[in-house]
Amino acid sequence: MLEAEKALWEAWKEHDTRKIEALTAANVSFINIFGVYLPSKADALKDWSGTGCEVKSVSVTNAVGTMLSPTVGILTFNGAADGTCYGQKVGPIWGTSIYVKDGPAWKWTFGINLPAPEPSA
Repeated sequence: MLEAEKALWEAWKEHDTRKIEALTAANVSFINIFGVYLPSKADALKDWSGTGCEVKSVSVTNAVGTMLSPTVGILTFNGAADGTCYGQKVGPIWGTSIYVKDGPAWKWTFGINLPAPEPSA
């Protein structure tokens, strides 16, 4: 799941619709750090591959996976992106993603990202 999450973040950074589509399940929904709910795969693809975000680099760290069944898992992690979305700086993120097994691959199906407190200096 972690490798799939990292690949999805990279695809988002690159606005790579084809890669995002390949890494996600048929039905997805997402709540981003601004509280915007994307209820469908079409909405997520449009948002993630659009020009609203300009990001130079991304990272996914401190991940923990929990299996709910052999084909469903939850990944919690810390995320970061060096850039902006809709004119706002992207700060540290606490993320939760739900994955489903699709053949040999884990596919992202739901996520919620919350703004994390900025680390103190």
